[in-house]
This record gives sequence, structure tokens and C-alpha cells, in this order.
Amino acid sequence: MKRSFISMLMILIPAYMCAQKLYVWKPKKQQVAVRPFYQKTDTIDVIIFDGRIINNKSKVECTSEEVVNEFQDIFRQAYSNATLIIYDSKDYNKKAYPNHLTIKVGIAAYHAGFGSDIHVGIGSVGGSFSYGFFPKGKWNALTSLYIRAFDKRDGNDRKVQKEISHTASKSNMLGYKSAKSALNETYLQATAEMLLIIDNSMMEE
Repeated sequence: MKRSFISMLMILIPAYMCAQKLYVWKPKKQQVAVRPFYQKTDTIDVIIFDGRIINNKSKVECTSEEVVNEFQDIFRQAYSNATLIIYDSKDYNKKAYPNHLTIKVGIAAYHAGFGSDIHVGIGSVGGSFSYGFFPKGKWNALTSLYIRAFDKRDGNDRKVQKEISHTASKSNMLGYKSAKSALNETYLQATAEMLLIIDNSMMEE
């Protein structure tokens, strides 16, 4: 009886400890295709704002600056043919400049968690996000982005805004490796959709 009780504690205590934390790993480097339809005469402004809420109990293996830099690097690759200007996050709410293409990305979520505690880290960056059910007893990962793009080139006044949210759930069979794999999966899906939305919305009609 005593041995069974101890065994049960060994199962429940790690699960409890996991449930108190969020987990964040540095995003993997991506190889992004250059968008050939932008040239040096196109000035593209990019502003990334990290609005996540990561508590002190979390296991974080990269800083907010490192996460933001990975997003910036995606744009550096995609728009290497254009004149790219990357602004500080404090300019997130500034108006778009005339004759520029301005892209603003708010990071509402980029983290993993055990069970439903993943909701804890979601921040406010604008937009209207809706999240479904997160399975208990599994590692859940979430990447949520709020995209706004303003095309004021050549007298245009096009604007697009879109919420992007990708989730993944994996069993605890591989422990933290399952969580890390799920988080990377959501990151790749969200950033791919981000570029697709911007490309499609800013194409010349």
C-alpha cells in the first residue's frame, strides 16, 4: 500500500510541477524564399511587438529579444530585394508612412504548456482571438500572431488585418521534447501563413 502511494506521488508531482509552468524555446532558423516582386524602390517598414505574458515560474530558454529577432530575420530574408527598415517595438502603434509598405506583427502567444495552463501566457496585441479546447494530460503549444499590413505605395491605401493562431498537442511520451516539437510545429505554420497573407493582400490588382 505504501509503495503504491509513493508511486502515485511520483506521477502526480511532476505533472503538478509541469502545470505551473510555461515553456519557451528559441525558434529554429528558417530558410525563407525571397519575394521577387519587391524591389529596392519599395520601402518596407517592419515592427514586431511581443505582447506575451510569461510568468516567473516558466522555463524560458530564450529572451523576448531573441524571439523578436527571429521574426525580424524572416522578413530580412523574404524582402531582401527591397529597402527594409526595422523599427523598435515602441513604434507599434504609430501611423504607417506615406509611400511605404508597413507591416506590424503582434506576438500574442509563442509558448507550450501542460494541459489547459497554456492559456496563462496569452497576451493582448489587438485583434480578436478565439481559442478552443486544449486537451488535459498532454503538451499543448500555441503560436498566435496579429498581422496588420498597410500599403501606401504609389497612392494606394490598402490595408489588411488578420489573426493567426496555430495549436499542436502531443503526448508526454518524450517529455520536454514533445513540448518543444509541438511549439516548433505551430511556429512554422504561423509564420508561413503570415507571409502568405501579406503576399496575397499586397499583390498589385
